[in-house]
Amino acid sequence: MEQEQSGSGAGCPSIKRWAAGLLFGLLVACGWVLAQTSVAADADAEQTPRPNVLLLLVDDLKPALGCYGDAAAKTPNIDRLAARGMRFEMAYCNQAVCAASRYTLLLGSRSTSTGLYDLGNSLRRRLPDAVTLPQFFSAHGYRTESLGKVFHVGHGNIGDPDSFDVPHFKDLVIEYHDPASTPGDGLTREEAVFANERLGEIRSLPRGAAFESPDVADDDYADGRVAAETIQRLRKAAARRKADGAPFLIAAGFVRPHMPFSVPKKYWDLHDPASLPVPAVTEPPRGAPDYALKRGGEISAYAPVPENGEVGESLARELVHGYYASASYVDAQIGRVIDEMERLGLFDNTVVLLWGDHGFHLGDHGFWTKHTNYEQATRIPLIVAAPGVTEPGSQSFQPVESVDVFPTLAELAGLPAPEGPQPIDGESLVPVLADSTVRLERGHAMHCFPRGGRLGTAVRTERYRLVEWRPRNPLESFEYELYDYQEDPDERRNIASERPAVVADLVSLIAAEPEPVVPGSPPGQIEPRRPPNIVMVFIDDMGWGDLSCFGNTKATTPEIDRLATEGLRFEQFYVASPICSPSRCGLLTGQYPQRWQITSYLNNRGDNERRGVAQWLDLEAPTIARSLKQSGYATGHFGKWHLGGQRDVDDAPPITAYGFDESLTNFEGMGPKLLPMTQRPGETQPGRIWGDAERLGGPVIWMQRSEITRGFADAAMAFMRRAVDAEQPFFVNIWPDDVHSPFWPPVDDWAEDKEGKYLSVLEAMDAQFARVFGYVRSTPALRDNTLVLFCSDNGPEPGAGSAGPFRGAKTQLYEGGVRSPLIVWGPGLLKPGTAGRVNTRSVLSAMDLAPSLLALAGAKSPAGVAFDGQNRMETFLGGEDAAAERSLFWRRPPDRKSWGVTGTVLNPDLAMRRGRWKLLCDTDGGDVELYDLDDDRGETTNIAAEHRQLVEQMKSDLLSWHHSVPADAGDRLGREVEQRLREKQR
Repeated sequence: MEQEQSGSGAGCPSIKRWAAGLLFGLLVACGWVLAQTSVAADADAEQTPRPNVLLLLVDDLKPALGCYGDAAAKTPNIDRLAARGMRFEMAYCNQAVCAASRYTLLLGSRSTSTGLYDLGNSLRRRLPDAVTLPQFFSAHGYRTESLGKVFHVGHGNIGDPDSFDVPHFKDLVIEYHDPASTPGDGLTREEAVFANERLGEIRSLPRGAAFESPDVADDDYADGRVAAETIQRLRKAAARRKADGAPFLIAAGFVRPHMPFSVPKKYWDLHDPASLPVPAVTEPPRGAPDYALKRGGEISAYAPVPENGEVGESLARELVHGYYASASYVDAQIGRVIDEMERLGLFDNTVVLLWGDHGFHLGDHGFWTKHTNYEQATRIPLIVAAPGVTEPGSQSFQPVESVDVFPTLAELAGLPAPEGPQPIDGESLVPVLADSTVRLERGHAMHCFPRGGRLGTAVRTERYRLVEWRPRNPLESFEYELYDYQEDPDERRNIASERPAVVADLVSLIAAEPEPVVPGSPPGQIEPRRPPNIVMVFIDDMGWGDLSCFGNTKATTPEIDRLATEGLRFEQFYVASPICSPSRCGLLTGQYPQRWQITSYLNNRGDNERRGVAQWLDLEAPTIARSLKQSGYATGHFGKWHLGGQRDVDDAPPITAYGFDESLTNFEGMGPKLLPMTQRPGETQPGRIWGDAERLGGPVIWMQRSEITRGFADAAMAFMRRAVDAEQPFFVNIWPDDVHSPFWPPVDDWAEDKEGKYLSVLEAMDAQFARVFGYVRSTPALRDNTLVLFCSDNGPEPGAGSAGPFRGAKTQLYEGGVRSPLIVWGPGLLKPGTAGRVNTRSVLSAMDLAPSLLALAGAKSPAGVAFDGQNRMETFLGGEDAAAERSLFWRRPPDRKSWGVTGTVLNPDLAMRRGRWKLLCDTDGGDVELYDLDDDRGETTNIAAEHRQLVEQMKSDLLSWHHSVPADAGDRLGREVEQRLREKQR
């Protein structure tokens, strides 16, 4: 893209188009173009009466229609509309998601040209000067009106009120009349989403029913009311047309068959469920990339669908029944509008276009709803009845796209071809409408969908579909899917590897298009973005419930809370160990710390040997910093290290040997450091602790213990400034001592009890982050291209911090010991509309950060390294959680068989999390505990006896993992503790 723009643009249609669009946008801003074209339109209208335009937009409607050959469908009204005009058999949306698909229709621009990929994307934030289809028609003398679902409203999106001349007639998308369909009187999850209410707590809301069929009138649901209002608008518009000749454009949006399948009983009764089609293929395509597939998603928001989205055969038949009943209901409402059109005589001078925004999976491949690049999600109905142009009952079998509608309607109306200022990617279909044998020069359709941290761009010809999966990391390879619909109409097998010549031909079609906008890129950014800056804040011994934004009512943390308000909170984020050194190892390496023999805190030489742990992190271990440095990042570590160089271990490698350009640490690391001074109320001379750490390298700066977090933050900020001046991306660790004991709060906020001291330290730490967070937030070069991640290394020390609703604390494998709060901040990197949201569903690990951040940065993973974590960057940035279900494993620190609340509790040796289940046991397989975290997140009720088969399977997997990683002295030390406790009890 940069090379194209640097030249003259001669001979390059895409550059000419952008230049023309830019000029048009500047003229629009001056008011000149719209005024002049309106004058021209008035003059032309005196000579040639322009047709009216009626848009019938239907949500989630696939070609499950009688006129498209579906024998099970009962859609007589849409069928008779098709009999009036042309039916496009190979029409495709440009992206199978509501908001983006509607933008492509109303802008004439593909998502890859605008960056409008997601549900929460704001049109005017990204393209403030765009001229939409109705605005274009209004500028040429049309009166434009809209009803129902036209633009997508919901998910934080308010649509585009400026697009129409008349205030929008809005109605419901999610609607119930059967009291049994909604638990209680409050909003259901999907009601809240489409009402733009309580968006930050959607997962905590109840689920509404997937379908209902009460015996009510058509107008008791939104589509009936939209049809009735459309009829009234048509009557008034027809009268105005007779009075003053002004043409109209009316867009009527219908929401069924969008879920829930809420329709009057008579439409449900139209269909015999036994005669409805069931998918021939319920397995994903063989050879398809895992991230291209869909699991759960929208379907999971409705009961009685299981939360994991797995639908059984009986429920599948009910859902298929609901879809066909919904299609019949919306068909009847469209029939009412068609009847009124006939009564008013409007078909003689009105272009009527029916369009489905995307398709719908009904169990094929095991998928439901939309959001994929496969045929059932992307193929749509498109019917055009244009008086004097289309031959009644005609059909076209060549690929067309949603973006073709805008230029097509403009030509049918006798208007000039739209020029933007947004890119116009569509082609006019008028030559085809006039003669179905005419072939478009393009000869294919394009569509896309971002999944799994990649952008899937697809080209659909009459025979093939190729999907090119483009990674964010430029060092990773592209992957391809290829399907031959002549030989394999059900997409059973990806044959990309078998037909390289076909792949090459179709890739050339994708390559001929302009470079796609990077998903999640800041507004206006077309070229590939610069590598993002990364700030990793890792707090010491802070509990899940210690921050105000995670429910703490005993202290306030406004600076950190602001990060959460502007970013994302994750409630199911886990660290690799319930104690500091191995937890830090897991985050830094992306691997289980047991692989590097770091399974408890690193102490003096003798104690490390006694417990079977390493003296320091092996230099062969992969680190995020080393990989990022090799990719051009400036890398700095500021704060606690505790991975070598402490007590009498004075020959450990320096922190810079692990890939950091600069470091500043405390008493548990080699190199320059801040060391703590202490002071109580009334004392005039501060004390010093850890003075012997001076032999571990310098220079050494002594600071009040209560202000050391500020010292680390200031050093990090100075490092960032130098990187910005050098125009170099940076990766910075800020790992403070806080809120680890001993607790030394500011003298002015002193407390006498342990918890009081802890809370004062917590609040002081929060305040000390203000400068560094404020610097990133207020610096334009950083705000839109910096990712800040904030979490804790393990659970709280008993009697100090809070684990919130969870059982356990530091050193224990219960949730309170290994679950950490996580906040992700990055206004220019997070998915639009996600600010302030809470992810309660995604199970993430600190080990996921290494592969995820390397992918985000476009950095190459270390050769030969297999991460235990997964690339979950799409989820970290607020996207769909498309990762496969996986297991997480833990082993207790070897010296912590009995440590915690009482000192006499014997901690389980091992733990694992899989889906909703948490299992704990000892290394001999005994003392098994099983908890259902969906129903019992506090781990209060051991249900192992009720799920013996599950227990045996999980225990087998857990013990296998335990034996696959290096051993420490945990078994021996555990037996010694048990023996001492038995002797004490005697």
